[in-house]
Amino acid sequence: MSPLTMFEKDAGQTRHLRHDYIYGRQVTLGASMGFADDTSQTTHTFSYTSGGGSNKLLLVVVDDQYTSAADPTSITYAGAALTKLDGASCGSNNRFSIWYKINPATGTNNLVITTSSNSRVQGVVADFCGVNQTTPLGVDTATAASSASSISTDISSVGTDLIFDGVGSRTVLTFTAGADQVALAATQSTSVCSACASIKLPSITGTTTMAWSCSISSANLEQFTVAIKVA
Repeated sequence: MSPLTMFEKDAGQTRHLRHDYIYGRQVTLGASMGFADDTSQTTHTFSYTSGGGSNKLLLVVVDDQYTSAADPTSITYAGAALTKLDGASCGSNNRFSIWYKINPATGTNNLVITTSSNSRVQGVVADFCGVNQTTPLGVDTATAASSASSISTDISSVGTDLIFDGVGSRTVLTFTAGADQVALAATQSTSVCSACASIKLPSITGTTTMAWSCSISSANLEQFTVAIKVA
């Protein structure tokens, strides 16, 4: 599905056409996939087919639950290591983190998440083309909400950015994306936690809001938001 088709579905066609017309270049989504593994183990392997195009970037948000409450020790795609952008606690014995890889392999390859002790993991992987290969991302913003039913972040953005965010919880629940956001996968849940991600075109005001609501009234939520920079 093309980015334009997705934004048409999300009633954002006018905003997408404005973006193309004014800026003439853009970051576009190649592919995306949700993943979840409820088996408590140290190595979690998922097959993922990335899209084509040039100037590629791979992004992964992962929620993992285990007693040592630490981020994964490594994530690889096609054997190449990803870099952790940020990580934070998301409830008891739970961590939520965001990772990236510049110029990832294309085609079908294994995404491998390794943890230091047995864990359950879930999250979203997505790849993009038309991304700046020197400075692919802006500064990420981390937001936490305790005993909440929603979470949101305002992030500074420019017209050529594409805004990406991920949200995680220690609780099994369903996330609903905010206005004009395109969810990249259905909520991925194990028996203990949940995760989702979305993209959105930047606001013309210079500040873009990424928001989520969830299906329960009191959850510990964590959100990472970052601007993907155009090539």
